[in-house]
Amino acid sequence: MHPFKGPTARALKRVLRFPRELQAKARDRAVLTRLLPYYLSVCAIFRNEAPYLEEWLVFHLGIGVEHFYLYENRSIDDFRAVLAPFLERRQVTLTDWPKAKGQKAAYRHCLRSAAAESRWVAFLDLDEFLFSPQQRDIRPILEKYRELSSLQVRRATFGSSGHKTKPAAGVLQSYTWRAAELRGPKSIANPRLIRAIHNPHQFSMWGDDETHFCDELRINHYWSRSLEELLEKLQRGDAWFRRPRLIDYHLSEEGRLNEVEDRCIQPLAREIAEEFSARRPRGAAFDAASTASSTSRDRAFWII
Repeated sequence: MHPFKGPTARALKRVLRFPRELQAKARDRAVLTRLLPYYLSVCAIFRNEAPYLEEWLVFHLGIGVEHFYLYENRSIDDFRAVLAPFLERRQVTLTDWPKAKGQKAAYRHCLRSAAAESRWVAFLDLDEFLFSPQQRDIRPILEKYRELSSLQVRRATFGSSGHKTKPAAGVLQSYTWRAAELRGPKSIANPRLIRAIHNPHQFSMWGDDETHFCDELRINHYWSRSLEELLEKLQRGDAWFRRPRLIDYHLSEEGRLNEVEDRCIQPLAREIAEEFSARRPRGAAFDAASTASSTSRDRAFWII
């Protein structure tokens, strides 16, 4: 066995890290003595996602997300026009992030701000939608786990649902077929207690080596969208891994993602979208999430 692996090595590393663990926990306690601007935020990096940004942002505002730390990675589409109302109301912090394979560095950069601003941060991609099948506002669920440093949320992975080209309707109404089994989870974490970021799915936390799954929450991962959009995704490359995206592998994988029909998210998505549409023509604007969240933790949606 490698001399720096195994139970003994892990125990030694834990002892050596213990003073830093105490410091991290002390900082966390100090921060939590005051009311933070946001209870739940999302961190994400994107490239050429303008057609999908509004649906993704509106849906997550509708389930209780209060702020977004977005990292723009060399987009050439009109994303700024889509983000303009969200930026105006300070619901989005937008950072130009042109680094190749820059997802890990973006996550680390996000922690510098989020550690002082948000109780929880969910780390998602733009094709992932976090929700609860049982209730609309997910913040009361997170509050039940406030003593934990992070939660793992399993993902339902959707295929093309037979769409060869981009459908006219939105993502949540268009794609209804997924793989039968839930797949690798994503994290919702206390940003002050993240010790290391290993990959988009796996973080190490200060003082907690356990994996805590939260089955009251779920992520719908619209992995391929249509076949046309899947090919566009492959051309963009990966924001984390340096390995190339192989067309044959991804088309074969997509064929395994249309096993069971799942419309669980659609009633909630329609409810949120209808509220958005009803208020938008009257010119009402998004309330600043930071103000709303500090005055009422019961309110789940701030709408345009």
